[in-house]
Amino acid sequence: MPNDETIEFRELRPSDYEEVRALWLGTEGLVLREADDRGPILAYLAQNEGLSFVAVDGGRVVGAVLTGTDGRRG
Repeated sequence: MPNDETIEFRELRPSDYEEVRALWLGTEGLVLREADDRGPILAYLAQNEGLSFVAVDGGRVVGAVLTGTDGRRG
């Protein structure tokens, strides 16, 4: 279980993708689609620079939030 005192929050980097995807795959009820593949996610991050974040505990990604727009939705 994460310790709130050791959790670091920082901008999601392209190099975090594999860890974030593994987190998503391990989340019950979460369905991934083609838009969640590496290419589309990296394009989304580039289009929405500085708006997506990860929570890191002990060097391991334990949470992620993607925020931005795809040009149609916020």
